[in-house]
Amino acid sequence: MSDAMASRNNNNNNNNNINAFAAPSSASATSTATTTELKFEASGDAFTCVIAPCKVLDAHLAAALRKPQLTINSNWGNRPDVNVLHVLHVAHGGGPALRVLPVGGQASSEFKRFHSECMREHQALVIRINEAQELFLGPVDSLQEDGSAIPVFWGWLLAAGIPSLVCAMLDRSQMGLIFDLDETLLVAHSANTVEGRMESCRKARSQMLEQLASSTVSAQERERLQLSSNSLQKEVDLLAHDAGLIRRFAQTNSVLVDGKVYGSRLETAHLEDGSAIQRPVIRLQDGLIILTRIDPLNSKTSMLLRVRPGWNELRAFLAGELDRKQRFDVYVCTAAERQYALEVWRLLDINGAIIPKEQRPQRIVNVSGGRKKTLLHSLGVLSSRAANKAISLQGEESTASKQLPLAVVVDDRTEVWEEASQPHILQVLPWMFYRDEAARITKANTQVAAASERELARVRTAILQLRGEVYQCIDQRVRPVMDRFANRGAPQAAQETDMANLLPPLLSVPALLLAALVGTADAAELQPHNLVVT
Repeated sequence: MSDAMASRNNNNNNNNNINAFAAPSSASATSTATTTELKFEASGDAFTCVIAPCKVLDAHLAAALRKPQLTINSNWGNRPDVNVLHVLHVAHGGGPALRVLPVGGQASSEFKRFHSECMREHQALVIRINEAQELFLGPVDSLQEDGSAIPVFWGWLLAAGIPSLVCAMLDRSQMGLIFDLDETLLVAHSANTVEGRMESCRKARSQMLEQLASSTVSAQERERLQLSSNSLQKEVDLLAHDAGLIRRFAQTNSVLVDGKVYGSRLETAHLEDGSAIQRPVIRLQDGLIILTRIDPLNSKTSMLLRVRPGWNELRAFLAGELDRKQRFDVYVCTAAERQYALEVWRLLDINGAIIPKEQRPQRIVNVSGGRKKTLLHSLGVLSSRAANKAISLQGEESTASKQLPLAVVVDDRTEVWEEASQPHILQVLPWMFYRDEAARITKANTQVAAASERELARVRTAILQLRGEVYQCIDQRVRPVMDRFANRGAPQAAQETDMANLLPPLLSVPALLLAALVGTADAAELQPHNLVVT
C-alpha cells in the first residue's frame, strides 16, 4: 500500500468511500415492530419476542416475519475465539436488518436462557427464510441509561454459508480470489481451433485486400488497412507455427523448436472419480508454453497453451513461496469444459500449492449453457441451483455485492457475471497472444501487446492493495467496536435512534474498485485499461 493511500486512510478516515456502505438508519424503516414466537425445530422449545426492523426489509424477509411463528432451524458458531457479531457484520458489509427484543422490555426466563446460551457458547441462531437466504441472530446486551442490560439479538439476512466462509477468511486474514482461465491467464488451442482461427484471419485479410484494391480508399485509410492486413498475415504465421507443434506432439509426443527436439514427460493427473491417469506434457520457455493431451489415448485432444507473462511470479506469490504467507483463498470460475479446466489449472498450479489437489473439484467451478457466473457459486457457498435462486431473490437491501466484501474476481469480461457480482471484478485486458504479438511485430499496434503482458503484475499489486485496505479497516476500525459490543454491550438509545452510526462502517472490495474507477482513490493499479484495440 502506497504512503499516499496510508495517509488518506489515517487523515480522512476513508469517509468518501465508506459512508456509502454504512447501514441505513432505523429511521428509514417502513415496517413496524411485530410480536412473534420463535420455536426451535429440534427441541420444540419456544419464546415470544418483538421483531423491530432497523431498515427497509428485504421483501422475502418481510413476508416471513408476517407469520405468527418462526422456526429456529440451527445455530452457527460455537467457537470461543469467534465473535459472531463481528463475523456477521463483516459478512454482510452493513448493519443488521432487525433486532429481536423481549416483549415489553422484560425478558422472559426462556428468552434469557437462550440468549445466555448463545452468549456463553458464542453462537448465533439461524432461521431459514428460503432456499438461499438465512436470518442469523447474534446475541448482544442492550445497555440502559441506568447501567442495567437487556438481552437482545441483532439479525442479519445472509446467503446460506456466507458466515462460515467469511469466518475462515478472517481467521487467516485472507481474501477470496476468483480467476477466470481463458484469455485471462492463458490462451489455448487444439488442432481444430487453431485451424479455425487461421481461416478467420485469412477471410478478414481477404476482405481488407479487396478494400485496398479500391480506388476510392483514402491514403490514411489505405495505410491503416495495409498495417491491419500485414498484422493478420503475421497472426496466421504465428498460428501456423503452433499448429505444427500441435500436429507433431499429437503424432510423436515431441516437438521441434529451433532445431532441438523436446520430448514429453508423463505427468499424473487425478480425476474426480479418484482414479489417476498419465498425460504426456511438454513445458517450454519456463512453462509459458505447455503441450498436453486431455485424453491420453486420443491424439485429437492434444492442446497447446500459451500462459500469460507474469503468471510464474503471481503463482509464486499466491503460493506463499516468497514469504510463506498465503494471503488469498483462490478459486476458479470458467465457462470452459470441465476436464479441460481441471487440467489447465493442474498445469498452472505446480504441486497444488495454491489450490490443494484434494480441493480442486470443489474450487474449480464450470458454468455452462450460457448461464451467468456468480460469486456465491464460485466460492462454494451455494450450489449452482441455489446460487441462481439467490440472484432471483435479491432485493435492494440483499444483494451478493453487499454480502461478499472480502471477494475479488479477476476476469477479462464483466458481462458473463450476474449483475450483483460485477462490482467485485478487477478487469484485465484479454490475453490475445497471436493477435497482439502479430500487431507488435508488424508495428500495427505495439501499445496493447505491451500493456497486456504487464497485466498480471498489475493484478498482484492491485489485490495486495485491496486486501491491505480492507483488513486495515477491519482490524483498526471494525473489530475493536464489535468486540466491545460483544463483551460489554451496546447502548440502547443509539440502537433505537441511530443504528447506522452506532456500527462501524466496512470498507469493501466493491467500494475500493468503485472509488478507483471514479478517480477518488489513489489506486491507479485498480483501474481497468482503456486502450483501443485495432
